[in-house]
Amino acid sequence: MLGGGSRVLIQGSVATLSRNTAQVTMVQFFDGLAGVSATLETVPTTVTASSLAGIDLYISARSSGFSASEAAALSAFETNGGALLILGENSGVGGSFNSIANDLLTALGSGMRLGSASIGSGFLTTPEVASAP
Repeated sequence: MLGGGSRVLIQGSVATLSRNTAQVTMVQFFDGLAGVSATLETVPTTVTASSLAGIDLYISARSSGFSASEAAALSAFETNGGALLILGENSGVGGSFNSIANDLLTALGSGMRLGSASIGSGFLTTPEVASAP
């Protein structure tokens, strides 16, 4: 996912962040990789070309939408080799995460959409994640 990069920006909404959240766990994961550093920001920090400068991977866990200028900054970031990971949520807990993600995907020109299908109840885990070829 980092493609040899070393800087990760994880952005989540104030309402969804606490010391026990998945975003904090992601920061700890990436910070634990040799030569990689991660930063956690809370919305309303605006996504701009300058906030993405030097970032290799942008992870969104926002519960508020992206403005047209933010979508344009993310599009330029992606065009210039940056990687995006947009998180969604299929439960009532996530509220509008999927529609926010889908709106951004549309603005980026992607045909991909997050659906509402459920693959099971409860938490599903995997013992390992294979590296990309």
